[in-house]
Amino acid sequence: DTSEASMMRALLVLLMFAASASADCKIRVHVANINPGCCAWASLETIGRHLGYDETQGLAEWYVKQAPDYGQASPDYIETQLREFGIEHETCKTGDLEVLRRAARRGLPALIGFKSSSSLGAHACVFKHIDDRHVYFHDCNHGADTFQFDIEDFKEQSSGWFVVIEPK
Repeated sequence: DTSEASMMRALLVLLMFAASASADCKIRVHVANINPGCCAWASLETIGRHLGYDETQGLAEWYVKQAPDYGQASPDYIETQLREFGIEHETCKTGDLEVLRRAARRGLPALIGFKSSSSLGAHACVFKHIDDRHVYFHDCNHGADTFQFDIEDFKEQSSGWFVVIEPK
């Protein structure tokens, strides 16, 4: 039956679209970077507040007091802090965009790092969304604005470090 085959094809297309679609993470509270250099902590606090983690409240200010030389925003140090807070997370240090795609499908933000040679300099931001052409993110240096890179530029500028925090 032709109409049944057409219906099956339409259903298959719809399922493929749903599987590849991702939700734009609607972050309501944006923590500003306390210059200089606590962008990773401000981004983590933003993500934590979005997900309802009390442990991340005041994280950016705490960081300024704990590490006045701003030398402890490495991926390993941040992972240590997340473990100490008991916050489950997934870390990627290889730039595998599938990690961000999975987060987007679940409507989750992620911490993303940029290389020192990137147009942003060594920096961390909050990932919000990915589609077939672009990666969208919030930069704690610019309020609630959303920025984007096309996928190839993002791959070039990203450090490959992503941290997806699991919801409570």
